Amino acid sequence: MCLNTKALCIFAKGNGASPVELVIPQGGKLSEYKTGKPVIHHLAFAVEDIRAAQAEYAAKGMPLLDEKPVQGAGDFVVNFLKPRHTGGILVEFVQNTR
Repeated sequence: MCLNTKALCIFAKGNGASPVELVIPQGGKLSEYKTGKPVIHHLAFAVEDIRAAQAEYAAKGMPLLDEKPVQGAGDFVVNFLKPRHTGGILVEFVQNTR
């Protein structure tokens, strides 16, 4: 479990399965999308080059949430595709930095 200034993050890893991260926004941009209902907040996808993903989506008229990738809750940087482009689900792109 990690606590940064904007979210409580709980990581769970299964037996060879994809990891799951539970995020409880405490402020910042992510809290704008918190509805208070038990719903899927966002889906995360690993990418090799987060800036390339950002350029690809911007070229399609879907800019990401932040101008530059931001530090995630570990050894990775992240950026998000806004829910208005995905039918209501926030999509996170994650690039490992180690």
